[in-house]
Amino acid sequence: MPAEARDAFLAELRKQMPYASRLYDDDGELYYEGLSSDRDSEIAFQPLDWATADSGCTYIEYLQDNGKWEQL
Repeated sequence: MPAEARDAFLAELRKQMPYASRLYDDDGELYYEGLSSDRDSEIAFQPLDWATADSGCTYIEYLQDNGKWEQL
């Protein structure tokens, strides 16, 4: 994939999924980082639902507009 196509794809992805998230286990170990289309409704918990079953993750954090991570 040419660099221009990759950059355009990533820019479009960021428009559709602008919220950064991180998934952790009980020990505070980071397992996954990702993007979401929402951080304020049930949709925001879908990555955690999957990661709990897959990897034993127990909480999710979202990057807030103030630049700080907040646990949901």
